[in-house]
Amino acid sequence: MNFGFSEEQEQFREIVRRFAEQRWSLEGVSTLAGADDGEVYDSKAWQQASAELGLAGLLVPERLGGAGFGYLEMGIALEELGRQLAGGPLWTSACLATGLLLELADEDAQSELLPALAAGEQLATVDVAAYLAVASGELPALEAQPSDDGGWQIDGSCAHVPFAAQSDLLLLWADHEGDAVLFAVESDARGLTIKQTSSLDLTRSVGDLALSAVPARRLAVAAGKEATARALNRARAAMTAEQVGAAAACQEQAIAWAKERMQFSRSIGSFQAVKHRLADGRLYLELARSAAYWAWWAADQGTDENAAELVEAAPLARSMCCDAFARTAADLIHLHGGMGFTWEHSAHHYYRRARAQSVLLGDAQHERQRLADSLLAG
Repeated sequence: MNFGFSEEQEQFREIVRRFAEQRWSLEGVSTLAGADDGEVYDSKAWQQASAELGLAGLLVPERLGGAGFGYLEMGIALEELGRQLAGGPLWTSACLATGLLLELADEDAQSELLPALAAGEQLATVDVAAYLAVASGELPALEAQPSDDGGWQIDGSCAHVPFAAQSDLLLLWADHEGDAVLFAVESDARGLTIKQTSSLDLTRSVGDLALSAVPARRLAVAAGKEATARALNRARAAMTAEQVGAAAACQEQAIAWAKERMQFSRSIGSFQAVKHRLADGRLYLELARSAAYWAWWAADQGTDENAAELVEAAPLARSMCCDAFARTAADLIHLHGGMGFTWEHSAHHYYRRARAQSVLLGDAQHERQRLADSLLAG
């Protein structure tokens, strides 16, 4: 294992950081989060990031119009965007959905679906709750059956699908005669209703789906449950990048405020209690960052041995990153005193993001249980 990033990867990090600071300022993120029009992220900035930096196609092979990079580069990009609370669909579309499509056995479907996603011309999303259920051996709530025209149709409903209202392609799991089957559904399909709903994380959009005989395209995953679980673990590993980046930003802001805020004619950072709190936060952050980097590396490896390593690395990194992000976000609020609780300050957005990510894929305790189960099974 190489414990350092290459010179090219560090240059890529610097480019993404500069872009994120310029196009996704915290002030701009807060303004969009408080808007009433339902546009919770800067779509123009996302399109520019896709066109100029190739973020939308980082994981897509070059033959399909992507950059052909791996999860190390994806992790770098997510870490830098996480620092700025960028609300774009990088994780949802370019990582979670794209990673699942890359596991398909149908090369024709990949050739048709992935180039538009890689170019940033379309967005894709996944019913995360159903994905987690399928990975755990359960059946999804949606039901699928053959249609009269020789295709497939889906009935049912699902809730809290990330970026459902903004996505062009929906990847949905449905139950067909006791088997969990993956389907692709166009957002403008007949019989599909998408309702955008409120989310704890105001910088991210979620939506509820209602499906009535919705036409769908059946997709075949290459290695069934193993490939599905591998893709989900890779997405888990990638989410730690956002958490680490946001946690680092929280601590940097907390330290800067501790130096600036004066109390009893001295900066509050000189008080021992504040020093200890910040030092503990740094310890949590560095341990989480090390675990996250290991998970990215494991997600990038293709051998069976490394795939088994990812089964341990992903929940370990997620558990540590969930704890570190929640702690540093809470510290940022507390150290700012009354100001930290105000709507105008960005601290509550970090805290909301920390809690929302725990709800989406499971909190630290859930991840530790997954890690224990994998160790006992091994």
